[in-house]
Amino acid sequence: MGVWAVGSFESDTALNWLEKLYDSGDFSLVRTALSADFATAEIHVGREAIAAADLVACWLGKPPPEQRRKGLVEWTREHPAAFTPDLVELARRAVASIKTNSQLRESWKNRDGVVNTQWLEAVSDLERRLES
Repeated sequence: MGVWAVGSFESDTALNWLEKLYDSGDFSLVRTALSADFATAEIHVGREAIAAADLVACWLGKPPPEQRRKGLVEWTREHPAAFTPDLVELARRAVASIKTNSQLRESWKNRDGVVNTQWLEAVSDLERRLES
């Protein structure tokens, strides 16, 4: 059974994606993660995109509230060529799409069809941190 919670980096999927990015140095993974069709993409694709968008927020100097992830800002500063201003808009669009129409959103619904408020708050926080 995998580990997951509402935070951007609180799932096995996101942590595995981040480890792959760190190990490979393939910064195209960020753009690829943010470029999916989230309405039809599998849940793991949405989780990777949320992690990628949060890296972009870190590049903007706005890290996630998860204390153990504060080092992401320093990591993005060590790799400035990987982040470009156009990624900010791509991240904003990806997060908005995931928040409103995605398999990941659907996975956070309860039996009554109501989306988990903690997940919505976490995604809304990421949206705010992506604003300039």
